[in-house]
Amino acid sequence: MTTADGFLTKWSIHLTLFFFMYGMMLQQLVGQNMILQKLCMEEYDAITCSEMSSHPVVQDSIQAKSSKVITLQLICMGLPSAFSTLILGAASDHYGRKKIMLLTSLGVTMFSLSMVYQSSVDHISQAVVVFGSLACGVTGGIMSFIGTVTNYVTDITPEGERTTALSKVFPFMGLGAMTGTLSAGIFESMFGFQVVLIISFLSEFLALLLVTFCVEDVRLENKKGQSNIWKDLTSGAKVLLQSEPKGNRRRLLSLLFNDIVNMAFVMSEGGLMLLYTKRHPFYWNSSAFGLYAAGKQVAGVLGQVFGTGIIIKILGSQNVRTDFTILQLGVVVHIIIALITANSTSTIMLLTAIPFSILAGPAQSAGGSVTSRLVASDTKGSYTAFTSFLATFFAPVLSSLYNHLYSSSVTSGNPGFVFLFLAITQVAVFFVLDFGKRAVLTNEPGNEKHS
Repeated sequence: MTTADGFLTKWSIHLTLFFFMYGMMLQQLVGQNMILQKLCMEEYDAITCSEMSSHPVVQDSIQAKSSKVITLQLICMGLPSAFSTLILGAASDHYGRKKIMLLTSLGVTMFSLSMVYQSSVDHISQAVVVFGSLACGVTGGIMSFIGTVTNYVTDITPEGERTTALSKVFPFMGLGAMTGTLSAGIFESMFGFQVVLIISFLSEFLALLLVTFCVEDVRLENKKGQSNIWKDLTSGAKVLLQSEPKGNRRRLLSLLFNDIVNMAFVMSEGGLMLLYTKRHPFYWNSSAFGLYAAGKQVAGVLGQVFGTGIIIKILGSQNVRTDFTILQLGVVVHIIIALITANSTSTIMLLTAIPFSILAGPAQSAGGSVTSRLVASDTKGSYTAFTSFLATFFAPVLSSLYNHLYSSSVTSGNPGFVFLFLAITQVAVFFVLDFGKRAVLTNEPGNEKHS
């Protein structure tokens, strides 16, 4: 094996996550701007659309319509993804994580290609919106890809080292998101929508090639004989609802609630912020929003790289209880950021949310780690499939509610209301996680200190 081959094999997951998220952020930010502008151009002239913030009535109308298109994307992508994830997670236990990563990466690449086509026509085609979103959803969707990568990393890492291992892998996802966010506005102003969306497609295609040729598949050693995917699907539900070991059902259900609410938060927060910051008193362009979002992502990456180890040292151990505490810390940060956003009266005030994102970074690593501690390796894919099905089924519904609230609040003159609602949902998550954490017994296996 050459040095280059060895490098790509060693860093294949890291690089895949980087290019995957880089392409996704380019598509998300520039794609939403494209939808906003094309919807405006269907009814108004180019001058009015280029100065939309100077025409509040036009801005309110177009933002409400844009929010509905984004909702259509979420539904067409999220609901099929719920059912496909249910099957693909169980299949990954039998056929390996790599095959599922390939399928989901292919679906996201097709979605990116549909956005390139959308940029080449002079209107928003709902048929293309539906096709691209369904292609992504039917093949598992974004969350299925991330979940499979998480399972892959925990499969090849000893239990006591999983939080640390994930904290070294996921920063590449954050780095990709940060770089994509930062470059989206700059590239859009320099080259226009279509060129940026082509770059997004090429980035997703490169991630697909890395999975195809560089990621080494891992088969679980304790899987023998003929596979029975349907049996594994039902076993995922049984794991979630099991009464033994004591307290496990309570902990897993609290984690599921956290996953549903946070998935809805992730699905809607970026798009809502993009629309919200174009309004009074901010009037941000794409580059300004990119700098803000990139700043939050830099803070999150720093939190993952450095914060995880620091928090574990402060808490004194790396165990289930620690992971729950880190998750709660991330929820508190989401509450603070949502409240700052809802009540901001200036750009300076809104920028104060960025430093808090450092404390949210470790929560992503803790989420993958705690599940791997509570669920056996040979049922982890099935369990992840079942809970991802529930999360991806209900999260788009909740996310659609957020978008509907924004659409309604814009017309009533209170666009910040949706962020107050986001804060309230996160308060509920905090107490549900606390309910689950209190089920952790200090002397049970998996809650002892790891050397």
